[in-house]
Amino acid sequence: MIVPTQQYYGTTQEWEAENPLLMEAVFAFEETERKDERDRPIINIKIGNGVDRWNDLRYFDTSYVKDLTEKLLELTNKLQLLEETLRNKFTVEAEEE
Repeated sequence: MIVPTQQYYGTTQEWEAENPLLMEAVFAFEETERKDERDRPIINIKIGNGVDRWNDLRYFDTSYVKDLTEKLLELTNKLQLLEETLRNKFTVEAEEE
């Protein structure tokens, strides 16, 4: 059965000070003091398991999402190039007939 989940947002200092127990499937977003290349705060994610407190939970690894996004973009570009090549090929063949 699909059920809704909860989300919480706070700073690193707030999370570490409160150290709450996150129930299973609860998403918690942590705003860090670090900034990205556009000077926006870097956000970390932890997902509750109903057992461990904040300070004991591992961060959700988003690096694979970045890798996947880059691979999808690369494939999209290749497909667009293939589509353009095929369109040009069929256009040339149609004109020759």
